[in-house]
Amino acid sequence: MTHEQFKEYKSELRKAKLDAPKNLRQAAAREWWEVQEGTLVFGRAQREAAALEEEGVVTLEQLQGFAQAYVFDESTRRRLAVHVRRGGEVLEDGGVARDGLWTLKKSLSVF
Repeated sequence: MTHEQFKEYKSELRKAKLDAPKNLRQAAAREWWEVQEGTLVFGRAQREAAALEEEGVVTLEQLQGFAQAYVFDESTRRRLAVHVRRGGEVLEDGGVARDGLWTLKKSLSVF
């Protein structure tokens, strides 16, 4: 990828992030995602677009270095899997019985 292609890609990505939702469903989904994930960073698209506009925030060399180190190099590539279990009966397929999951949900203050 050349520097010009990278610059054009960043420009198109910025445009896509600033693209207004086409309907109410898209607008609601964008905002609800923040609530669901618990991040509550409303206006994320505008912040990310502004960051893309700044010179030197993400360079082609940084992107290539990241890809080489963490995507293509098998010696540094890692996989992480987290399994959280609480209460309930563990089923043969590794899942948790529904009543155990319901008990977990009820014990959390969010539900």
